[in-house]
Amino acid sequence: MKHVMTPYSATVAVAVAAVMSGLQMGLLAIPAGIMYFFISRYCLTLMIGKTKEEDPYKKGAEQIAVFGMMIFLPLIFTLGILAALLVFVVFAQLALNLQTFGKRQYYLGLMLSFTLITFSASQSRDGGFILYFIPYSLLLCAALFSLSVEHFKMRLSLWLKSSSLLLVCTLVVYLIMPRFPALLFGATPGSDYFYHDKVWLEKAKTSEQEFSDDTLTDSTYAEAASNMAQDMVDKMSQTHSQSSELSEALQQLKHSLGELEGAGGDNQMGFKSEYSEQGEQESLGIDNSPRLNPNIVMHVRSDVPLYLSTKILDTFDGLRWSQSMSSKTYVEENKNGFIDPHNHNKIITAGYEVEVIENLSGSIPMAWQPVVLDFPASALTVDEYGSFRVPDKLKKGTAYRGAMSHHWHMGRPVYPVNESNLYRYLSLPNQLDVRIVQLAQEVVGDGKTSWEKAHNLEQHLREHYAYTLDTVIESQGKTPLSEFLFETRYGHCEFFASAMALMLRTQGIPSRVVNGYAATDQNPLTGFIEVRGTDAHAWTEAYHEGFGWVPYEPTSYYQLPQEQTEQTLTYEKVNEYVERQLDILEQQQVQWSLSKMLLQFWQSLVMAVSVLLLSLKWVAVTFGVYIIAALVALAVVWMIYRQLKPTWLEYQLKKNVAAYELRGTLHDYEFYFDAIKTSLRLQNKAHQFSTAADFMTLLQELNLPNWHNQDVNAFLSQFNQSAYGRVAKVDAEQLAWLKRIFEGIWQHRSKAG
Repeated sequence: MKHVMTPYSATVAVAVAAVMSGLQMGLLAIPAGIMYFFISRYCLTLMIGKTKEEDPYKKGAEQIAVFGMMIFLPLIFTLGILAALLVFVVFAQLALNLQTFGKRQYYLGLMLSFTLITFSASQSRDGGFILYFIPYSLLLCAALFSLSVEHFKMRLSLWLKSSSLLLVCTLVVYLIMPRFPALLFGATPGSDYFYHDKVWLEKAKTSEQEFSDDTLTDSTYAEAASNMAQDMVDKMSQTHSQSSELSEALQQLKHSLGELEGAGGDNQMGFKSEYSEQGEQESLGIDNSPRLNPNIVMHVRSDVPLYLSTKILDTFDGLRWSQSMSSKTYVEENKNGFIDPHNHNKIITAGYEVEVIENLSGSIPMAWQPVVLDFPASALTVDEYGSFRVPDKLKKGTAYRGAMSHHWHMGRPVYPVNESNLYRYLSLPNQLDVRIVQLAQEVVGDGKTSWEKAHNLEQHLREHYAYTLDTVIESQGKTPLSEFLFETRYGHCEFFASAMALMLRTQGIPSRVVNGYAATDQNPLTGFIEVRGTDAHAWTEAYHEGFGWVPYEPTSYYQLPQEQTEQTLTYEKVNEYVERQLDILEQQQVQWSLSKMLLQFWQSLVMAVSVLLLSLKWVAVTFGVYIIAALVALAVVWMIYRQLKPTWLEYQLKKNVAAYELRGTLHDYEFYFDAIKTSLRLQNKAHQFSTAADFMTLLQELNLPNWHNQDVNAFLSQFNQSAYGRVAKVDAEQLAWLKRIFEGIWQHRSKAG
């Protein structure tokens, strides 16, 4: 079994290195793999020639296994249960090497290595794992082949050829296969952190709800909003008395606010005035700091791209967004996790899992409309907008599962919510630039429905304004809409979302700004969606009567999640991912890196293949008729050639035999042997012979017409004397007999025909 040791040890060593990499020990992965290779091979060398009855290293194997069990418990508390199990399997694998007496133990060891590589793959969140998986697969094939073929020695050239072919075939199949969705079975993912707060838990047990001291009743808030709209109508009418369309739009806004005022009621809902202190508004506004972090902050496992919401904002004072409703309810975990009581009857349409990679704020990113939340905490708070928060910041290593409910209409996700108090989503700041109202009216144009108007506003912002992160630092959390819309015409996503929300409100369409993350960048190698700090995002949602809240994406740099009507091929996802990564590196102003070089190489390769395919398509379209005609002609010529080839070869063979002049040497025998062999081949008869004795046996079996009971022994004696005697004597009668045999083959065919 010596020939098995090297590929077997190499296979297991790569699996061990993959485990180290999965445990976030990348610097130790390769050294650990190399060391394990030599240790494993040395142990297997010790077992050569040993039998199970002898078992000289049983005690050593037991000691290795016991040591693995001893470090298992400490590793549970330091690295986690899964990492501890992986390390234990590594020691079990090493102990098994000292108990390897035959193929059975080798196969068991390969199964353990497959367990290691599988669990490591499940823990991998980046494409670097492919650097371990590819060599493992190739080495595993070599090890299995060595076990299946006795005394087989793997040659390097053969292994390289077969490995290259396997890699190419695997890559082609991988790229042309559809990308299947992630398998989400409903279990809560394991989390490294649990949130427990005794005060919060006590409040949750009593379903306590907290309100801000600064509150307004529904009717008071609606009356203030209606008066604000009336003042704007009067001001706009005086300034732009000739603009009848603008006046109608403002009257429509006032009418919408008036209807909402009548439906407001007198319930105390804990509304916060938009005239609250600036410091509180800044704490509730859009946080721009995460957008400057290019690192991955979350890994999301989902069937579809998601927009993860952390904060919903409905009040704009002219520079900053805030929340008008400040109440929050303490919620205790139950058997179903944390469920928003307003949405518990909704049907789940998509599930997802989130793993936090870097510390984040206390808001839990969730896809709207949230209906399920399995989170590692004893109690959370949920505000009036359905956003959940933790007692502390969201810690690195936190993992949770969520589910959302929505349906699709006109290619957009719709969150079916019945809002009874919409006036806060129609309020406008006191000092609103008149030009914003005019621009909104111009853009909506002939749009009759709220859907058409919202679509027109979204497309206008996407097509006529540029996206940049430069304004994140410059704005300091402020949103100078007039400067953005009429002067610079560029900005980050908050500017776009704010502009669309305000213009929607001028058209009487309730709207709000949502802060969160765009989870749309899926790594095609791992299947996980990578969410970076630069993916912190703000977008707009509009309320359409009879439907609910509908998200809109006015920022051209981002793409709203689309309905998945068909499976996308993997190579298309790879291209999207490569373009996204290059764009991220461009934003970071990275001049050179290995990853950038590989990404650019892939992009160049795809471009070259695309150019080749386009060229072939152009040739096919331009010269298609001629190509088809040429192929038909070639097929006809090939068929004619196949029919005439035997006749032509027969003619050439007979011509050569007729023109042959005897030389009186051994070459004469060889000539006729070859002629007879070719004749038999052309007639599809057995013709394999390598000695004169085989030749005579073949002729006797064929029973040719000119055989005439030839004395076989005499022929062989004369031939051997000519071939091996000191004086080469060639028998003219035997040569004449061979010529008659040649002619008899063709005569026999003619009679048979």
